[in-house]
Amino acid sequence: MANVNAILNGATLQAINTIDGTTRVNSASGNPTLNASTVYYDNYYEVLSSGSTISIPLNTAWVVWVRNLGGQNSTPAGNITVRFTVAGGSQIATADSPIIPPGGIFAYWCTSESAGGFTGLTLIASVNATPAEIMLAS
Repeated sequence: MANVNAILNGATLQAINTIDGTTRVNSASGNPTLNASTVYYDNYYEVLSSGSTISIPLNTAWVVWVRNLGGQNSTPAGNITVRFTVAGGSQIATADSPIIPPGGIFAYWCTSESAGGFTGLTLIASVNATPAEIMLAS
């Protein structure tokens, strides 16, 4: 039963020329929303260099948000590798996995539970205990 809205609020994709200040892209994506049953949120998760398996609520996550907080307030400033398993598939190889540098964001946002989703999520830090903000919605 959907009783939680997971909303990416006020998302706008922009590209601005830093030389002359012209706007190249200004695309408002609205507020992508998933009507979810549950949400997992951790505002300061220490990702291990040996790998941290994140438990997926209700077996499939339709929203996955990972923000690398590394380097803030003298915290470890490592990269975070995102290894995931897509619904009905296998875990992607490390060589094919996205890497989030300090300050970077990995976002996967479905607006319905009809296709896609992740059934597994492992984060690996290049520097042990690199902090991340994590939100999953199922």
